[in-house]
Parts: sequence; structure tokens; C-alpha cells
Amino acid sequence: MDNNILRVPVRIYSRILSLVFCLWAPIISSAQTIAYPYIAQLSCTIGGGSIPIQSCFYDADGGTQLELQTSESYKMLQHMQILQAGKIYPNGMLQINLSEKFRLAVQNASPNALLNVKILDSTTGKILFEKSAGRYGVIPVQN
Repeated sequence: MDNNILRVPVRIYSRILSLVFCLWAPIISSAQTIAYPYIAQLSCTIGGGSIPIQSCFYDADGGTQLELQTSESYKMLQHMQILQAGKIYPNGMLQINLSEKFRLAVQNASPNALLNVKILDSTTGKILFEKSAGRYGVIPVQN
């Protein structure tokens, strides 16, 4: 049996799938932007340098929480559950997709680091809200 005969359909199939994905990706992206018009970016910094976000929610006395209410759900996450709120990036930043109506409250537990919250428009990337808090400072934001 000639193996080249089997490779041709696989190549064609692969190209068709790539084309379909390219055509549907903008539609999927637009739907996600509509469902989540805002993005919350949480970071933890010391001296301007980023450290893992968990560092701002844990101290020797236990830790603090992240409270998030969207049109879909309500979550009260303990310090060890923080990463369940969204997507973590290599620089330690936590990104959370937010619905049209949301309420977010976070409290910094770190004695040395700043907890930073930015709310961005998911379409334009424009910063709509930005605040930092030191130890035991609370950052509430809602829309």
C-alpha cells in the first residue's frame, strides 16, 4: 500500500480545519467580548516587580478572600482557591472575565506587597478603574 495516498486526505482535511477555525475565530471572540465586556487584572507587586498573586492573599495569620459576583455566579474564594477565579499568567497576574454587571472585592494580606486591581474594557483595552492596597486594604469595585 502506498502511504502517500493516505497523506493527501489528511493534508486536505487539516487545511479545511484551519480555514474553518480562521473563519469562526472572530465570531467566537466577538461572542466572548459580548458575554464578558470587562476584564479584571489582579497583580501583586513589591518595589514595582510582580510576584505571584497568591502572595497578596496569604499571611502567617491565614489569609484573605476574593469575592466575585457576576450575572452568572457568586464566588467567595479563600486564599488557597484564588486561582479558580480566572486565568493566571507567567508574571503572576490573575485575569478574570467579567460580565456586564459584576461586583468584585479583594483584600490584601501581605505585609510587604501591594495588591493591584485594574478593570479594563475587553474590546478596547482601556483602563476603566485602577487601585492598589497595602496590608489589609480592601479594593471593592462594581458595575
